[in-house]
Amino acid sequence: MSGVARRTLAIVVLLGGGLVPGCSGASTPSATTPRVEAAPIAWREADARAFEDARAQGRLVLLSIQADWCHWCHVMNDTTFRDPSITSRLDERFVTVRAEADARPDLADRYGMWGWPATILLTPEGEEIVAVRGYRDARAFAEILDRALAHPEPTDIFATRAAQSGPSSFGDLEEAVGLAHDQIDAMYDDAQDGWGAGQKYPFTAPVLESLLRTGPWPSRAERSLARYAELIDPVWGGMYQYSEQGDWAHPHYERIAVIQAGALEAFGEMHRRTGDDAWRRPGLDVARFIEGFLVAPDGGIRASMDADLRVEGQPLVPGATYFAADDTGRRAQGIPRVDPNVYASTNGLVAAGLARFAITLPASDPRRDALLAMAERAVGSSIVSHRDPITGLYAHVANQPSDQLHLADQVAMLRALLALQHAHGDASRAHQARDLADAIERAFCMIEHGCRSVARATTSDGSTIAALEGRVSLEENGRLAQSLAAVSDLANDRGYEDRARAYLAAAATPSAIRAQGRILGDFLLGAHLVTQPRAVAHVIGPLEDPRTNALFEAALHAADVRIQLERVAPGEGRYPYPGEPSMFACSLDSCAAPVTDPTQIDPALHSLLE
Repeated sequence: MSGVARRTLAIVVLLGGGLVPGCSGASTPSATTPRVEAAPIAWREADARAFEDARAQGRLVLLSIQADWCHWCHVMNDTTFRDPSITSRLDERFVTVRAEADARPDLADRYGMWGWPATILLTPEGEEIVAVRGYRDARAFAEILDRALAHPEPTDIFATRAAQSGPSSFGDLEEAVGLAHDQIDAMYDDAQDGWGAGQKYPFTAPVLESLLRTGPWPSRAERSLARYAELIDPVWGGMYQYSEQGDWAHPHYERIAVIQAGALEAFGEMHRRTGDDAWRRPGLDVARFIEGFLVAPDGGIRASMDADLRVEGQPLVPGATYFAADDTGRRAQGIPRVDPNVYASTNGLVAAGLARFAITLPASDPRRDALLAMAERAVGSSIVSHRDPITGLYAHVANQPSDQLHLADQVAMLRALLALQHAHGDASRAHQARDLADAIERAFCMIEHGCRSVARATTSDGSTIAALEGRVSLEENGRLAQSLAAVSDLANDRGYEDRARAYLAAAATPSAIRAQGRILGDFLLGAHLVTQPRAVAHVIGPLEDPRTNALFEAALHAADVRIQLERVAPGEGRYPYPGEPSMFACSLDSCAAPVTDPTQIDPALHSLLE
């Protein structure tokens, strides 16, 4: 069979305008279809033994990647995977393997472009034959299985996305940024606001990046964020994952920790800029949900709340029905499942969001200290339960050391450390962040390729991490670049900025940008921060002196994502104490005269950004 013919076997259905690993249904189960009673599939772990058994038995492997919070995963399990025509085929001809997307970032990274549920049919040697996005009813799924059984040749299911590593064909990063801006700007929906049509996602990074631009973009960012607020549950708080039907009025009801993290950062930044309570209130609603439902006993942040109510022995209650009830009505039925796991990636991102939002509240507001304390506990829990003291890197799952490490976990925890440093101007957090940044670069990054998504230990005790694997994600390289820009300023070391720029330039091939669709905000924000002016507010004075605190509060209020903060006592830090509490506004190249008047801090800092 020719390569072209084989590729026709791959069933690849992408979201219009971008790669978003959400929960989707390509077809809808009929309301008149009777519920079948066949036994559910006996799923196995996604490990080498499953493929060994497939080889020994002459079977194909069916890999189902699902998310516990995903509505269409529930539907497929309750219908398609209980249909006798499907279970008989799977029992006779396949080894059936299932993985939880949040728990297996290696698989989620590889197959994320197919969303959840993603169904991958593989040869016993692990070569892909077919990739299926979203829900399929039994009839359609049986046809997919039969075609794969009849023609089990390996297929390049990734043919639609070219390799993202290797030398860039761009002359420089500026050219890549131009293409990325053209692409994402064309996807802005002026009628409904937000980026992309069809499923409407509350993307945070494009909002933050647009606020740094000129022309219509700050206004579009503000309008988009106002629409995002429509996805907040008015009863329990928290933001739903996305909305269907091309508007913001038809939510999918799962609440994922990373969505909450982004909402906190975006609402916090808009509240900082405007002082308007219209932006404070939705941020507090998101924080209320996190505190009420996602905080684990050790302070870590759990990953998600289910889209639906599932109670053993009872019919599933869809999210649209369940979440239409008030608090009493909901609790009378039960609480949707909350993932009990604390993953380093989601924990770090939520901690960063909490800290970034908290500092936009007045110092006199007790909720500010409460949210910062929540963020501190979340970071402290991962330092204890996820961090390897030898390498300084973070495992994905608490107390489960692995030779496989993920860039997303490290970048999220780096982001959290920097957010806490920013909130307090704390030098110890700055040192922790720099140490983690160094460990990340050693383990994941190469100037000529960018930073890969997976690294492995090369020694039996895990003390050396060097074997690079996985794709080069523009999103994660962008997030890392944002953090490296901050580390560069806090350490007064331009090397971090230079390397971050090189990683982005290597990762940003034309094919990589095209494949990302609308998921380009973090890349663009990272590129902005490593190529445009930034500043640091160095506040020096007795730490208990009200004048020192007033200067620091003014610096907090002035600081957007381009500005870092440092607060030190006299005799500490890089600058001499001028005899009274002062703020030195500095870039990597120069410093302005010290400022002692809090009202002059904003103009002093922003003069360095022009």
